[in-house]
Amino acid sequence: MERFLKRKERVEIDIDNLPADPGLRPSIWSYDVNDRDRIRRAYLLKGPHQPKNHQFPQTRIGNIARRFNSKWFEDFPDWIEYSIQKDAVFCLYCYLFKPQEQVNTSRGSGDIFVGEGFKNWKHKEKLLSHVGDHNSAHNKARQKYHNEEIKKVTFENASVKLKLIAPKVQKEICSAMAAETLAVIMKDMNDSYFTILVDESRDVSMKEQLAIAVRYVDKLGQVIERFIGITNELSQALQRSDQDIINAMKLVQVAKQRLQMLRENGWEPLLEEVSRFCNVFEVEVPNMNSKFKTRGRSVKTSAEIINFHHYRVDLFYTVVDMQLLELNNRFSESSTELLLCVTCLNPSDMFTAYDKRKLIRLAELYSTDFSMVDLMSLDHQLSTYIIDMRTSDEFTSLTSIAALAKQLVKAKKNIVYPLVYRLIVLALTLPVATATVERAFSAMKIIKHRLRSKMGDAWLSDCLVSYIEKEVFDSIPNEVIMQHYHKIQSRMQSL
Repeated sequence: MERFLKRKERVEIDIDNLPADPGLRPSIWSYDVNDRDRIRRAYLLKGPHQPKNHQFPQTRIGNIARRFNSKWFEDFPDWIEYSIQKDAVFCLYCYLFKPQEQVNTSRGSGDIFVGEGFKNWKHKEKLLSHVGDHNSAHNKARQKYHNEEIKKVTFENASVKLKLIAPKVQKEICSAMAAETLAVIMKDMNDSYFTILVDESRDVSMKEQLAIAVRYVDKLGQVIERFIGITNELSQALQRSDQDIINAMKLVQVAKQRLQMLRENGWEPLLEEVSRFCNVFEVEVPNMNSKFKTRGRSVKTSAEIINFHHYRVDLFYTVVDMQLLELNNRFSESSTELLLCVTCLNPSDMFTAYDKRKLIRLAELYSTDFSMVDLMSLDHQLSTYIIDMRTSDEFTSLTSIAALAKQLVKAKKNIVYPLVYRLIVLALTLPVATATVERAFSAMKIIKHRLRSKMGDAWLSDCLVSYIEKEVFDSIPNEVIMQHYHKIQSRMQSL
């Protein structure tokens, strides 16, 4: 009699060692009713089992050998699971939330994704049939997966520990948002050439912040600049807005000429202007022929010079020479040669700036990107390219290298002249200066103000990435952000 009245002992479940392979899992309904919610929570946190690097075996279907296509993981990222043990796919939604009576009695396509598994690789449309319309068994299970009422049942004890408004959680969510935004940017860059743009400024807490952006040419031939974060390091300031590389080169030459003219002929006009200013505001103007009195030095050890020598030679000439030296350092002979070669790509006025010799020299400067064979091929490509450009109506009206790149891609000429297009891409990734990182500092003042003056660098950087690149961020599904957030650490509850 005891054996009939004896209560069935409850088997203790090891949540950390639940079967990952869907083909080896027992039915969710076979677990004790007190364990099911904990098991659901564990599988929700893990997400669907998708061994993307597995060598999927072939199965002969009819006269053709077929196998599971790993691209289906991308087509159905939230629910499809693959069983290595059974070489079949399953549905995570239906496994966790499909009603028990349907799992046990139904023999339709939905039950295959819970029971034996689907393996008819010839008919991908069966996967879409399994999803069905909005009222299908699959979508009802999906709704339960995301339904707040089911969450309350599954995680009835989690509400006490749930801290989605806690600073730590907010920072982790911002980190997930920034990480996924950067992932989209990196995917768009792919293996394109790129340059890193930096600038530095102080935030509201007087901390030096270095803004970092990247500039590249996308697959459509468009020049793209993306903000990728800040760091608490110093860099040399780039204070100008973005300039076309050709115009920038002209501005450098003009700046050098004006500084030289100022050095040679600018002293007298400057002295007259300063003297007038001093007279208006009753400021004493020193006599240029009087002896200059050196401050902080002994009269015996200081050299005897007049005010004229001090103000003209020691100050005026020194400041102008410093500016010239800075320009010469930034635009050395080699960099100047590079920029002059780049100007030959300018399509303005029917490519009047074209110079084949300089363009080949430009390729030689990029020795790692152009081999000897490439240089020989480039010579022939350039000869054909310039005739094609000057005789094609869609190219004769172009006025910038950026417009040229876009039109080449649109007309698929980047495929016809791949080496020339490579030169153009390299030229477009060489901005003299940029306003992208400057705009980051304007955004920084909005996010980090005096009421948030103790905001950490990592959190500030994450907020700025999502705020500045809002166009990229808006294209990311919320579920992708949620999944990244869950992967940061184990969670008691799914968002």
